[in-house]
Amino acid sequence: MSVLSEIRGGDRLTLAGVAAIFPGREGREHVNPSTIFRWCTIGVYPTGAVGHTSRRVRLEHVRAGSQIITSFAAVERFTAALSGPASDGPAPRTPAQRNRASERAGAELESSGA
Repeated sequence: MSVLSEIRGGDRLTLAGVAAIFPGREGREHVNPSTIFRWCTIGVYPTGAVGHTSRRVRLEHVRAGSQIITSFAAVERFTAALSGPASDGPAPRTPAQRNRASERAGAELESSGA
């Protein structure tokens, strides 16, 4: 379904409406609508992106005259794309766990005479 058809169906948000959804930083109530404008025009690198090897994710929108309109469904797709796929694998080890494993492996090598 396209953003325009979602907007026609009544699922319509302005940039200020999207900004009100996301909490702000440093005690601010919500993000500034200019941040949402950047999400629409420039985009954001997804989580874990390295340099320019990844494509930016942009918030889908429609420009109607001087207004930029999007949909709640488009915001959901945008945040899902930034979050990346859910991982069913094991959680990454902490630095302390890596150090302990390294020390154990070193001890095993010494005891085996390698």
